[in-house]
Amino acid sequence: MSSLLMPITVTLGGTQSRPLEDWHIFGKKNPTPYKTKVRIWAGLDYNRTNAGRSSLGGTRPKILLYDELGRHLGNTLAVPKDGILDKKPKEGIPEGSFRDYEIEIWDRQNENASRSWVRGNTRASYMAISADGNDAICISAIAIMYPDGGSDLILGDIPARLCGWRSYVSATELPIPGRGSATYRPQCFWLDGDDSFGDRKKPWAKGSNMPYTVGFHIRDFRGNNDTVNALRKSKDLFCGSSGRMETWSKDQNAEAWVNVFNPPLTYDGDNPTYLDPKYVTNHNVKQWITSDRGGFTKRSATPAVDRQETDASTANEESEPNEMHQLWWALSTSTELDMSAEYVCSLPNMAGPHYANLHEGKFCKLDDHTVWDLCGGDIKTNCFDMDSQVLWGGSSAMSNTAFTTQSLNGTAANPIMSLQYRIDM
Repeated sequence: MSSLLMPITVTLGGTQSRPLEDWHIFGKKNPTPYKTKVRIWAGLDYNRTNAGRSSLGGTRPKILLYDELGRHLGNTLAVPKDGILDKKPKEGIPEGSFRDYEIEIWDRQNENASRSWVRGNTRASYMAISADGNDAICISAIAIMYPDGGSDLILGDIPARLCGWRSYVSATELPIPGRGSATYRPQCFWLDGDDSFGDRKKPWAKGSNMPYTVGFHIRDFRGNNDTVNALRKSKDLFCGSSGRMETWSKDQNAEAWVNVFNPPLTYDGDNPTYLDPKYVTNHNVKQWITSDRGGFTKRSATPAVDRQETDASTANEESEPNEMHQLWWALSTSTELDMSAEYVCSLPNMAGPHYANLHEGKFCKLDDHTVWDLCGGDIKTNCFDMDSQVLWGGSSAMSNTAFTTQSLNGTAANPIMSLQYRIDM
């Protein structure tokens, strides 16, 4: 029988844990001494240098792992599916697909006096993920397999749905055990080297800017009942905990360090601290210590709560024009409410290609979060025509004209926007 992962998911029905099959992640989960494997799924990625091609290739990000004390354990070394070592730093992750990394782990507890590296099997406690270039990538899931064969899975739901990080609809589908071909589709959060959607005139904000670096305390994303119940009562246990999860711009954190709980959290015994606000929230932790930065140096950090930052509720103003908004749109045929264009457009932290839902008959213009009808039948103006990929405005001359793309182009209809590339979700 396949073993299961129980990550935390966030749906329209609320926060919960959801069993997902883990056999498909790394196959046979045999121990891999001295090595940790990481798999990153791209819910959607975008590369403006490939805008004329059919693929949305995005640069794979960099990964750094740290132990519970914030000591650096290792960096990324990507391993392609054919097993041949790949040293191409700019290879991308196709949308809806994944990339595997293999990271050699070093023993920081027993390193020798000369500080030379000693290989080890320590489970990583913290992970930093950084952009590697200026191609935005939307991360929907992160799987970790430790040297002892154990594993963890972080879904994009908590950053994107619960905490309001800059996000988008995901093309990633993960199998649900016991339900045949049924899958779960997590939302994805953006990572980018040049903050494609950021408004440089405003303070940097999680809900309206794409981070350069993100950090996670890995084990906290396991969906045990106590964690899920506590999270339902207070999302600040995650969203307001810079040690548990955090985002940074390139100016704030180009070295991919993370904030570290000090003392380390406890999870067992009579008085565990991992769900105690006094130990985990920015409001109570006035000074976060930080991990090694690209090596062994310790430095202090200003807590996230003191930075000039806003949340997703203030991110509903129009972003600066972006090539992704000018060229791309996504088409979904899903009947799920959280895949509807109305719902996508209602989320202020949602950013990416414009979005249409065929079942619903609606189009979300994501640069200003306005909802339009899809053209067809009696709807001939103020609608998006999927054939011509044009968003049309109003025109009284349309009223007695048979609806075709040619007739639209031949009337006084006002073309508001013309797109070029479609992504099928």
